[in-house]
Amino acid sequence: MSGFMDHVTKLATASAEIAYLAGAEYVSTSMCERINSANKELQIEMDKTKKLEEQLLKVQAEFVQKMCNEEK
Repeated sequence: MSGFMDHVTKLATASAEIAYLAGAEYVSTSMCERINSANKELQIEMDKTKKLEEQLLKVQAEFVQKMCNEEK
């Protein structure tokens, strides 16, 4: 997802720059704001995912440890 978003950001930034050069300053500013907003949302979701993955790894490790202790 992150790699895809990088490509989208580059494309949208280039489009915003072209719009600015063509005299469409409002469109350019609006596009940049939307790009920034989307990147912030993506970062928030990536942070949430990382925390959940860490919790999952902890639970898995506890489960494996518990299973090993029960076999003894």
